[in-house]
Amino acid sequence: SSSSNMTIHSRNFYFQEDASCSSTVTAEPQKRRKRKISFRPQQDQVFTIPHIDDLSEAEVADVWYGRTDYDTMKHSFIPIIRKMTKGEKVDETNRETTRGLEFRTRQGAIRRQHNKLEAISAVLDEQELQHNMGMRDDEKLREV
Repeated sequence: SSSSNMTIHSRNFYFQEDASCSSTVTAEPQKRRKRKISFRPQQDQVFTIPHIDDLSEAEVADVWYGRTDYDTMKHSFIPIIRKMTKGEKVDETNRETTRGLEFRTRQGAIRRQHNKLEAISAVLDEQELQHNMGMRDDEKLREV
């Protein structure tokens, strides 16, 4: 079918942080850069790791994070997030890093919510388009 027959749907999303911040997502085709991931085989050591069902309760407690561990980690992020929010430099070391904390700032949380809603909308729009055309193309859906 021609593109002139294609119905363009849009959705508006309003984010919790700032009601004036909105995003419109359309079903118009977009050019996306194709990315490729490859893994280079290495000649490192291989370790056998037992399944959790093969561990005693004490062994599970020793190797899995518990509530206290998570609380300690979250508490340790606070000074780093404060630096990030103030725009201060964070030295990337083994003890201090911003990696994975981007969404913990106000702006990062808004950006993350925006990205998630755009992704959901794109998938829903593609599913609706395929449904209306009486087709199913999992590859096209995956590319969205």
